[in-house]
Amino acid sequence: MNRRDLKHRLVGAAFMAGACASTLIHRDVWRAHASGPATVLEGALGMLTFFLGSLGLLLLIGGCRLRDGWKHDGQQAARRRERFASSPAKPLDPEAEHRRIMADAVHAMAFAGARASMATFLVMRARQAALLNRAKDIT
Repeated sequence: MNRRDLKHRLVGAAFMAGACASTLIHRDVWRAHASGPATVLEGALGMLTFFLGSLGLLLLIGGCRLRDGWKHDGQQAARRRERFASSPAKPLDPEAEHRRIMADAVHAMAFAGARASMATFLVMRARQAALLNRAKDIT
């Protein structure tokens, strides 16, 4: 365990101590309002206790590896976004587009109830018009 790891674990212990302190405060607030419904203050103290306790426990167990893991995950996500943004748009495959349109029409029928045939007709016409416009734009 190096200094950096020890520092993160000590911060985790401080968060756990803060969670214990907020639990004691939460108990006193609960006792003061025990005869009535829960108050906003009780809810806020409960959320604060949960947040401090969870983060403190994660830091106590993971130490500096937790932060390094988050940093690594963020860098991987940034690389994925760059790859996705730099990849060229795939050409429109009419057969795949037709299958997608048909599948969307079936999903539309499920929500239409007794008006399924009219809804299917309208969805198909709108999808075909969009497909024709896209095909014209590509050529």
